Amino acid sequence: MLLVDYLLAMFQLAQSGERQGIVFFICAYAQLSCGYSFVYQSRIARWPMVWGELQDAASRLLGAPEHVISERDYRAELRYRYAVDGQAYSGRRLSPWLLL
Repeated sequence: MLLVDYLLAMFQLAQSGERQGIVFFICAYAQLSCGYSFVYQSRIARWPMVWGELQDAASRLLGAPEHVISERDYRAELRYRYAVDGQAYSGRRLSPWLLL
């Protein structure tokens, strides 16, 4: 019952705009998101390795161009395909990190 009481107290603090309640839920979200991503990556590590074919790769400028080149932000975009046990797949994901 103590955990439920604590969660309710944090919810009330967050609802009233108190910093402690808000930070608690931000940290709880971050832990859940990172934990889920860690489990997902652990499962990916056990997948069989296959060779694929890179179909397209590019980088795209995000937002307005900054005057200082080193401060510009880019996003990588790609397409690839591969086959596992004769079944063809395609994808666009570059990173195994998965956020909720």
